Amino acid sequence: MFKVKRSLALAFAPILLTSLVVAQLTTQAQPQKGVAQTPVPEELLSAHKIFIANAPGNVSTTDLMKMYDGVNQPYSEFYTSMRNWRKFVLVASPSEADLIIAFSYTAPVHNVANQVRLVILDPKTAVPLWWFAESAGGGGSKNTRHKDLQKGIDTLIADLKRFYTAQNP
Repeated sequence: MFKVKRSLALAFAPILLTSLVVAQLTTQAQPQKGVAQTPVPEELLSAHKIFIANAPGNVSTTDLMKMYDGVNQPYSEFYTSMRNWRKFVLVASPSEADLIIAFSYTAPVHNVANQVRLVILDPKTAVPLWWFAESAGGGGSKNTRHKDLQKGIDTLIADLKRFYTAQNP
């Protein structure tokens, strides 16, 4: 039992560290207009197959079950939205993927709304290549939380679409 827990902890350590980096980066200022375009990692542009990981956020499974219709609801809705986009082939294993998209859901920290986040990782090195984060509302009824979650996921997908459109005009 201990070996299984330790293995799981080690497997998600890079994703957890990435989530912490993303949290720090979301508080930094955005570049100003007129700043030179920075290079985009080639792996992002040439990817066809992705693995979507259900990365840890800062919400307990018990709280997620109370907030939604199950602990996997945020991940499931994101996965479905990515599948419906049809930009990538979704694969069942990280070893089959050109990219790993680590999706996470976080609750308010320092009076910030719930967020849906994704970090795009290189599957060979687990190095973060890019990231996105969007608001997913705050509270209210289960129905309101569900609508806010879906709106946040829709905005994340729109961010990805804008990103890829900008790279391939």
